[in-house]
Amino acid sequence: MRCSSWENPPAPEARRGDSPQAASEKASTMGKERFAPPAVRLSVASFNRRAVTVYERAGFQIIGEEKVRTNGGIYNFIKMELDQSNGNQASDSKRH
Repeated sequence: MRCSSWENPPAPEARRGDSPQAASEKASTMGKERFAPPAVRLSVASFNRRAVTVYERAGFQIIGEEKVRTNGGIYNFIKMELDQSNGNQASDSKRH
């Protein structure tokens, strides 16, 4: 599976005023148009339940967890994926 980095995400002023779900959908649409990836993966801090819920509502599936060293500590992150090749469902082979 080919991964693309997103070096130019939408500017904050382009997202201002959007609900978290609208911002997520706008970013997803922009990514699909620019890169046409078969899947989109992201990581969310496990304590950020609101973000996890927003991504789940957008069709992302939880595919695993990882510990990440950031901001002076080690935190649990949830890995999520939106499989765009078969109706926005995470592929079973990637679920943990």
